Amino acid sequence: MSALRGWPVTAALVLLAGCGQSEKLDDVNAVRTWANDVSPVAVFVRVYDPVAQSYAQPDVYKDPACPAITDDGTTLVITGECTDSTGVRWFGSANIARSGASDRALTLDGYGHSSDLGDTRTTGTFTITETAADLHSFAAHLVVEGGITTTVEYAGSVSGFYGDDVTVWNGHGTVARSGMVEPTGEVAATTVDQRLDSACSGEAVSGTTTITAGGHTVVVTYDGATDCDEQHSARWTFDGADRGLVGGVQCAAAPGQTPRSMALLGVVALALTLAVARRRARRRV
Repeated sequence: MSALRGWPVTAALVLLAGCGQSEKLDDVNAVRTWANDVSPVAVFVRVYDPVAQSYAQPDVYKDPACPAITDDGTTLVITGECTDSTGVRWFGSANIARSGASDRALTLDGYGHSSDLGDTRTTGTFTITETAADLHSFAAHLVVEGGITTTVEYAGSVSGFYGDDVTVWNGHGTVARSGMVEPTGEVAATTVDQRLDSACSGEAVSGTTTITAGGHTVVVTYDGATDCDEQHSARWTFDGADRGLVGGVQCAAAPGQTPRSMALLGVVALALTLAVARRRARRRV
């Protein structure tokens, strides 16, 4: 799938965009930041590297010695506290337990790496469960520490297979941000049918994300199907009033993601479905 390949790396924009008051939603910059934090794809990308490694995606980690990787076929352990051959520092550990056809249970303990934007470390759990032939659900309970601290409590799902041109994402939960970079506070969010399509690279082609906080509601409507543009714009409303376009709303943008990780997300549709795709191929044979 090529839907997400070649995305501009917008993590810096996400970190620096917010300039409103805490939890303020009546501000285009704050809305941009929250929209890039609370979608199901944005939640998933926070654990993309270890998940992709567990499904044998190629070239996830550039240095075979750092982070250190052990795998007995059932449990994969990724351990940092080293510097790889490209100069990236890796921290903490990620433990990934496999079960069923493509289920995964991740436990993260300060797992992360350095980047031009600073160090990030993630602690918590992330589970992936096959619920149908072409559907996986996931649940995230994560604390991400870096320039800010982001706490994620989220449940979502994705429909689609690795190699598909189209995937559809749904999810709901809360995201809290604390630190010196606005916006801070906590929002609740629900995403309905966020559709990624190779016909429009870098933004969702349809679906909505609803964000609520402080008695106010923002609805972000993805419009790549009719207005796919280099600014990756989406339409937004505040308490039902049309506010026009908000630019820089990527399919996903997580603080601390490296360009390599963002490029790898081009196959996020999904690494987790590789096992199912292989199983289908075996059945056809």
